[in-house]
Amino acid sequence: MPDIVHGNRNGDDVLAEDGLLAALSENATFRTGAYPQIAKLFDLLGHANPDLRVLEVNKDGNVGATRVVMKALVGPNGIKRYRDYVLTDVSQAQLASIRESTSEFRDASYSILDIEKDPLQQGYQPAYDVVLASYALYTSANIHQTLQNCKKLLKPGGRLVLVERIQSSTWAGLIEGAQTGYRHGVPDGQVAGSFLDLKSWDTTLRGAGFESGAELTLDDYPDPNHHSTVIVSTLPLQNPNTQHDAPNGTENPSTPVVYLLHGAKGPPPLLKSLAGEMEGRGLSASIIPINDVKDVVQPNSRVVAFLDGENLLLATDQYRLGLFQYLAQNTASMVWVTSCGMVKGRNPDGAFVAGLLRGLGTENPAGQFLSVDLDAEDFEVGEHDVGKLVRCLVDQELAFQQRENDGESEVNREFAWQDGCMWVSRIVPDAELEGYWEPVKKPAPDDHDIEIMPLNSQGPVRAAFGTPGILSSLYFKSYTELLQPLPRDCIEVKVSAAGLNWKDLGLCSGRFDGNNLSSEYCGVVTKRGSDVTSFEVGDRVYGMGKGHWGNYTRVPAALAQKMRDGDNPVELATMPLVYMTAVYAFEHVTRLRRGQKVLIQSASGGLGLAAIQLARAKGAEIFVTAGTAEKARFLTQDMNIPSTHVFFSREPADLWRSVRATQNGGFDVILSTAYGDMFYESLKALAPLGHLIDVGRLDVTSSKNVALELFQKSAGFTSFDLGLVADRDPALAGELIAAVDEHYRAGRIGPIRPYSASDVSQLDQVLLRFSKGTHIGKLVITYQNPDSMVKMHRPVVAAANFDPEARYILTGGLSGLGRSIVRWMCDRGARDLVVLSRRGVSSAGPEALDLIDTLAARGIHVRPVACDVSNREQVISAVQDASSDRNRKVRGVLHYAVSYQDISFDKMPIEKWHEGMAAKVLGTKNLHEATASLPLDFFVMTSSLATVFAFPTQSTYTAANNFLDYFARYRRRCGLPASTLSLGLITDVGTVTTDPITVNLFARNKGQPITASQFLRLLEPAFLSNSHDAYAAAGVDAGVGARQWLGKDQDPLSEANIITCVDPAVLAARKRDENNNTSGSLPRWYSDARASLIMRALDDAWRHSSGEDAATMQNLGDSGEKSPAAHLHRQFELAVKKIRDAGSEAASAEERATTLSFVTDAITASVAGMLFVDKTEVNPVNTVADHGVDSLLAAEFRNWLHIAFGKNISMLDLMDARTSINALAASIIPSAVAV
Repeated sequence: MPDIVHGNRNGDDVLAEDGLLAALSENATFRTGAYPQIAKLFDLLGHANPDLRVLEVNKDGNVGATRVVMKALVGPNGIKRYRDYVLTDVSQAQLASIRESTSEFRDASYSILDIEKDPLQQGYQPAYDVVLASYALYTSANIHQTLQNCKKLLKPGGRLVLVERIQSSTWAGLIEGAQTGYRHGVPDGQVAGSFLDLKSWDTTLRGAGFESGAELTLDDYPDPNHHSTVIVSTLPLQNPNTQHDAPNGTENPSTPVVYLLHGAKGPPPLLKSLAGEMEGRGLSASIIPINDVKDVVQPNSRVVAFLDGENLLLATDQYRLGLFQYLAQNTASMVWVTSCGMVKGRNPDGAFVAGLLRGLGTENPAGQFLSVDLDAEDFEVGEHDVGKLVRCLVDQELAFQQRENDGESEVNREFAWQDGCMWVSRIVPDAELEGYWEPVKKPAPDDHDIEIMPLNSQGPVRAAFGTPGILSSLYFKSYTELLQPLPRDCIEVKVSAAGLNWKDLGLCSGRFDGNNLSSEYCGVVTKRGSDVTSFEVGDRVYGMGKGHWGNYTRVPAALAQKMRDGDNPVELATMPLVYMTAVYAFEHVTRLRRGQKVLIQSASGGLGLAAIQLARAKGAEIFVTAGTAEKARFLTQDMNIPSTHVFFSREPADLWRSVRATQNGGFDVILSTAYGDMFYESLKALAPLGHLIDVGRLDVTSSKNVALELFQKSAGFTSFDLGLVADRDPALAGELIAAVDEHYRAGRIGPIRPYSASDVSQLDQVLLRFSKGTHIGKLVITYQNPDSMVKMHRPVVAAANFDPEARYILTGGLSGLGRSIVRWMCDRGARDLVVLSRRGVSSAGPEALDLIDTLAARGIHVRPVACDVSNREQVISAVQDASSDRNRKVRGVLHYAVSYQDISFDKMPIEKWHEGMAAKVLGTKNLHEATASLPLDFFVMTSSLATVFAFPTQSTYTAANNFLDYFARYRRRCGLPASTLSLGLITDVGTVTTDPITVNLFARNKGQPITASQFLRLLEPAFLSNSHDAYAAAGVDAGVGARQWLGKDQDPLSEANIITCVDPAVLAARKRDENNNTSGSLPRWYSDARASLIMRALDDAWRHSSGEDAATMQNLGDSGEKSPAAHLHRQFELAVKKIRDAGSEAASAEERATTLSFVTDAITASVAGMLFVDKTEVNPVNTVADHGVDSLLAAEFRNWLHIAFGKNISMLDLMDARTSINALAASIIPSAVAV
């Protein structure tokens, strides 16, 4: 401080040492107090526009606010909500420090900027959505000029965000007063220090051209303790029609009239207020009733419609439908205001309008359609909200007029007014739901999908192999097979230990084919089937059963035996399979008697040791083979086999030595595990009337032959697989395990010893050890440590189950998809299904009838019922009948009925209109009414990606599905369960989904196709997210004091709607694959701001995979085209400019010819791309219709023409037999040159 007082140093030098400046910006309370407010603000800005371009003004290397903002702009799902973030400073040294401090953030770039000088002369453009200055302007020598420089960086409608100290503080002044520039602001009135008070900021901002002034202020601390404030000011949108005012204040003749429409009740007060606001901002407004539109509204008019009730088109007639068809054809823009409170679930009918407008925007690419829904009754918003609301509506109208509808820029087309502000809708990727999508996207997990987790942390799990046959690739995953109903004769067991057998190794390694990985177990009963009487839940049991090394298993009760109090579960796990094999071999295949000579091959293994014990108990003379000297010593010393009876298993000579040792001409019984030459030599070693029992089965499974001459001495041969015995004759298998238990309790046999017990976390290592064949005795896997850490597929998602005692109602019949749904539900527990369809059982084909019969054999009742869901009386009757059984409560509804109407809105007759909404709209309302009093667990409605894609010629289908989404909100508001699932193309069921036109339509819109089984995987969360408690918890109806809504937490009803098949990673991969296509346009839904988060993630994934960095993207600026069509448009504009600039008629003709060739070639390529044919197959002499372009493709093609060449052509002209591709190309150039 003395050096500063004496002028030897300044505050800048001191703060630069030891990181004091960074500490000041990140820790000083008079600065950091405003940071939480900044975070909230940029969270909102990022939600409103995930494609933000942000420039931050800096002067001293302060990155405290920078880090706060950039963290806020990355959502909880990891998607960043900005395109690029430019960090500036006046000093190259400070800029280097900023770069180091922000290196963790993506897509940041760094540039020199002195904000006190004109930024345009420093190479910057007015390209930014937000300019942020955090404690960066207070030392400006001329604050007015500095703010004007900030303004030059912003787009129209862009925001300036300032963080500034607005009142004096002794200790803050002590620090800042020592810095250079502290007194620069004295000419601007900063006489008390380097700050302006809030009033001065408001005045200064307005004087610099920010007409809104300090429109939003957020204090760091409550008054009177606040020091700093976040100030937001917006650069106004200009009315393009009043930029050149008419003389003497008269009306500008170029100003278009905006028609304000109202219904039969007359214009609401809000509409009149809107008219006044428009007039005040230079727009001409005319209020007319809807019935007068055909007489008043002219082509290319602009309309704002305040229409509710009967005008929502759900129940309409041909006359009223015709009015809206006229508007759709004759308006350049239409804003439709409803008063339904849809977001909060008050009235879902308005959603039909919003969905309809999406479809109209695709069918009429030159028009602009927007919906605004008010959370109010009859458009009566609060008096204090009227001014804000009408200003927002006028802003949207001005944006319509100012914005070129290029079909590529992300545009908000749907708004909701509630809680005093305008809300925008966003499709938000959900990390929790991603768990259901991952198996669809990649059935086999990648390494990064595997985590080390406690075995019991995920419920029932089972082993699997990332690479079949590679033991080291073992991991655990959810045991989804256990979600199926427990068979009546089975028990479910929580496993304590499981023995490892030779066949298990063969199954795990892929040497044998089978549907299991393990074969025996020991554990505790957790469930029992309805026919099981011999066990109770809690019983300890051991036995045989097909499993997958899971911590749970399901086995036939007949193959289990109870354990006793003193039994050791690990020891008993050594016994079932090996002793059942020995019992079957020695008591069923042959009857081993006292004194008979038995050869047991590979006798040091689990089966060999079991056979030794049982043969000894029967008094047989035992001979054995072993593979190593160590194993031979074990058999001699530990199993008390005479050394004269022990032979090596790999030497034929030893085998014949053992035959001589029998003094019987061979063995009475051979228990063989040999194969190849040793197997055939073993056959020769049999005594007359002897029997060889093959349990190795390698030669048998390899289909090798056995020479019949070997049986001349009346020998017998048997080869068996105990698993097949259990499958074919469960009663016999039950006798075997019972015999094992009886022998054990009688003391004739005991657990296999030695045994080696290993924790389940070592399973892969134990399998590898077993495969080497060096162990003696039995290997056992234990599950007794609940914290065993294993390789686990990333935490699995919950699964749907259905109550076997309940009844469920399905709509949509037993078509291919319907049958898949029925099977899936029955596999998850459902036992009673009522399936509604128009014709009931008469429409069920042979496949459906076979399914009904097959399920009936399992005790499952599926009843097709004739019922038109759009008919209220029929639905009520069907539901009453289904719910009349007191023993079977109706507990759920799955509504997947559908009706398609493939016709453009302007040609839609009233009959088709009603048919288009029958299943989805009327059917849903009828089902809701009929089941409202029933205690449902779920009410699931299948929706469509049409609500996102907005296909042309399917406006009613889009509207009807959008209605479903908001009806789910409505039901949850009513305290009833509901959810919708929006799906794409299901490729392997039904005629619609396999139709080439439909397949190509989805392909052009980049939707990911799925199979029926993948559909069922995605359907699962719809049954699990039916909770209606979130709405009540939000306190929506509690007035101003209620919890605010924002995002998922503050819009709890958003969880009612699940959208699938629009994965940004998949879309980015397709973009890479299709990047060489030079003619195509992006799907229209790419420009729907509702999908802007998906687009942001898509662009980032694609760009990073392509190696582009933020600096490259910044250099592209706003000229970087988003699609090939936009690139064509830019090329076309340059070509048109050359025609206009041509110095002579000859030069102009030459340029026209070149441009015509360019346009013709582009159209030809586009038609080929849409038809998925080679370009050479398209002849420009023919019309587009000649090449197979139908009305659906034509609507998309019109959109492409509008983007690429600005050409607005009617459907009639496009499909005209006289309009060849050459003629179409020739018609484009004159109108473009004339503009």
